[in-house]
Amino acid sequence: FEHNLVDILTLVKLLIHMEKIITNKIQGRIDNFGLGIYLEKNERKDAVKHIITAFDNGNIKAGIYLGNYYKKNKDWNNAIKVWYRLKEKGIEYAYIELAKYFEHRRKEPETALDFMIELKDLQNKKGSLLRWSLKENARNVYDNIYKRINRLENKIKKN
Repeated sequence: FEHNLVDILTLVKLLIHMEKIITNKIQGRIDNFGLGIYLEKNERKDAVKHIITAFDNGNIKAGIYLGNYYKKNKDWNNAIKVWYRLKEKGIEYAYIELAKYFEHRRKEPETALDFMIELKDLQNKKGSLLRWSLKENARNVYDNIYKRINRLENKIKKN
């Protein structure tokens, strides 16, 4: 009984602490990315603010999440800003997303090809296969880069 009582009291303290974090009544070090994800799942309007803060503090996963969030919501201006910032850090995902954007939304296959060639060069410079998605293995990423380059080159030749 005593053990269970301690567990319950600890959970109450934890709940109170979490409420203070969520309502911004507590200062100090918090995981803005995790908090943002939690708030978004609970449909809170201030969720993205926390994810942006995490990205501004160097959290690459927050940047990737933010890019996908903006893409899903068709907020292309903010998505592009995030992708360019990630590209500056050498994040392969950003090159792919920028290439997709310029090919499909802006109808600029030449610009898309430039991003893919830049990614291929980055890949060769690093001397290893790049991993931009946890769902694909490195070989698939490598093959997809070259397939996209070939497809874009053929598309440009046809025009």
